[in-house]
Amino acid sequence: MSITGLNVQAHHFIGGVYAKEVIIDDGFEVQQHAHTFDHMSVLVEGCAIVWQGDTQETYFAPAVIEIKAGIEHSIQAVNGRVVWLCIHATDTCDAENIDDVLIGKPNMVNTGIHVDVSAINKFISDNDYLWNKFKQRTESSKSPHREVDDIWVRYNDIKNYNPSNPLAFHNEHDSVFYINDQKFKDEIAKINRVICEKHNIHKTEFGGILITRIPAGKQVYRHNDAHSWHAEYYKDKYLIPLESNDKQSFNYEGQSIITPVGDIFSFNNLVDHWVLNDSDSPRVSLIICMRHNA
Repeated sequence: MSITGLNVQAHHFIGGVYAKEVIIDDGFEVQQHAHTFDHMSVLVEGCAIVWQGDTQETYFAPAVIEIKAGIEHSIQAVNGRVVWLCIHATDTCDAENIDDVLIGKPNMVNTGIHVDVSAINKFISDNDYLWNKFKQRTESSKSPHREVDDIWVRYNDIKNYNPSNPLAFHNEHDSVFYINDQKFKDEIAKINRVICEKHNIHKTEFGGILITRIPAGKQVYRHNDAHSWHAEYYKDKYLIPLESNDKQSFNYEGQSIITPVGDIFSFNNLVDHWVLNDSDSPRVSLIICMRHNA
């Protein structure tokens, strides 16, 4: 296969290991993509710039590069052509469809966008009373979020909540802001703007917006949000860590992600997922649900 600037030389399948051998022409950038599993790439010849999320590094051959699962990455040849091997563990031996197997969209992806969250953290610190003002999501002993603290930023108007029929609250609705501080709302608008610019999105409809806090040693239990109107309709979801460390993780089957503060992650909540805080400090996250109409 050959497209302008990128030439696949060979597909190598040996003992459950696959290597794609490509030549990248000088100046050509392989488009940003992500894989569902960690894998190894080898720069065999030349010089290349590699972007992983919001980090950039220049490599000179020979070099072995680790590419983490769920991280959007791209490669550009500089100062001449590049010979590149992309190496994966897979039982697939079908060269024609190998990319469909290896570039299936991961459930969580670091978008490569980083934002300053200090203003949001200051707002939370100055308005501590907002925590657990609404406990409908966490108060049940069977809730997967039973160990979590919440600040509701935007959702169905609370006046529509009927304790005798709580599930109806999550049916089709127009969301409203629970927090009307303009500076805080401006920070949300900034995040929306950089997401739209990054992905060439022309129109966005906001759904629910939530700030969650998982205390030290606690967790969000394994669950999924499939068959919920809100989760299905507002299908574009983003997580922005406000406080986190490397002993906390967002998890799917086969994927465990460390989420640095200020990085923006897209994620899928329609499949089983869980969040662990095995550290001695809280994990605080901003979750924004949207519907993009490009």
